Amino acid sequence: MPPLLHGLSLRLLRVALLALAAGILHEPPQAAPLTLSQISDLFPTAHQLSVPRAGLQSVLAADGTTLGYLAQTYPSSADILGYSGSSNLLLALDAEHRVKAVRLLSSGDTVDHVAEVVQHRPFFSQFKNLQLGQPVAQQIHGVSGATLTATAMAESILRRLGTEAPSLRFPDEVTLAEVQQLVPETQSLRQSSHINAALDLLSADQETLGTVIRTSPAADGVSGYQGPTDCLLLLDPSGTQLRKMLLRRSYDNEAYVGYVTGDSSYLSSFTQFNMEQLARLDFQAAGIEGVSGATQTSYAVAEGLRRRAAAHASSQQAQLTPVAQGRLGACSPTSLRSAHGLHLTAWHPLATLAAPYRACMHTGSVAGRNALSRPLHRLGTAGSPLAQRPRPSAPGQHRTTGTHPHPQAAVLPPPLPTWCAPDTTPAQAALAVAAQGEGCPVAGAAT
Repeated sequence: MPPLLHGLSLRLLRVALLALAAGILHEPPQAAPLTLSQISDLFPTAHQLSVPRAGLQSVLAADGTTLGYLAQTYPSSADILGYSGSSNLLLALDAEHRVKAVRLLSSGDTVDHVAEVVQHRPFFSQFKNLQLGQPVAQQIHGVSGATLTATAMAESILRRLGTEAPSLRFPDEVTLAEVQQLVPETQSLRQSSHINAALDLLSADQETLGTVIRTSPAADGVSGYQGPTDCLLLLDPSGTQLRKMLLRRSYDNEAYVGYVTGDSSYLSSFTQFNMEQLARLDFQAAGIEGVSGATQTSYAVAEGLRRRAAAHASSQQAQLTPVAQGRLGACSPTSLRSAHGLHLTAWHPLATLAAPYRACMHTGSVAGRNALSRPLHRLGTAGSPLAQRPRPSAPGQHRTTGTHPHPQAAVLPPPLPTWCAPDTTPAQAALAVAAQGEGCPVAGAAT
């Protein structure tokens, strides 16, 4: 074969192999029973795996002793999107239900971003020793250069463990300076006594000027052209009518975010509706159009608003739901959290459902029991065409529309471990983990 043709053939072969690798790494996540070969390095004395029960597979020794458990984040994390898709991760738990290892099984996210996360071993190792069903007290760190992908994986892991951290995408608390952009007369803030995850705006003489809520975390799964956006919503003191809104943080394209924030008529078009109306708003029927030049970004803002309004309306309605029987009792959110083994705080998706416990029976109201029986993954992050829209493969960047930029993890990724195919690229190393869970264990495994 002539040298020219030989070189061309080799290049074509390399391209084909890379395309195949990218296709496998970018395959849609799916959950399937695991095999011994996939976890032999994590449980060297494992003899067999049980059939999945309640989402867990038991790892058994030859004498029947339970060595640990295996869990997958998919399908409960199907609605948690990174930059361009969701991921399925394996959680290896010890016999006490503590995380001993985490590894990637498959991902529909951008290949380069997934590779960045997989090669950054400290990201996965930070979940070691977290316990199933227990709250997370530590700060969860992302990966610089793959923020959305790492955040989505972290949220998937925490959800599968039965606990969720404050919005990992938008962790910054609302500040007085932000609120004063909406109501300059505001002198202080306090937690609302009648609206969950809300702040009351107080004047100098302690008069309530209004209430603010955020669209995050309800809107965290809604992506525009390039990522999700967190908005600040000003409500009237009763918490029923939207007065103003502003974009406070966004991962979306900076220019497109600028188009939306610069279109005051678009943002004000929603203030004609109360929160109950917004919760079921048909944008087309209402005549609400996207912002020219930023259609996807503006519609993502609108969908995020609708989701947050739905959560808000559900919370307010739950407070009005009469108890089914028995007398009213001192049934606080805290006591019911303890009774049901849940840890709910203001940022938790279930926090919007804690309201009925403020006036409920000792046995719990019907609304309260129903709320606690719902799967976590169905709350606040329902799928939609907006959430599923593929986005460009260029790295996303977190944008801030206020004066308080979101801190980024600026840790340089370490070189690939020597046992992890050092002569391969990060993408190939990530592929080794994605392919049947073999290759490069990313947390807690023996080296």
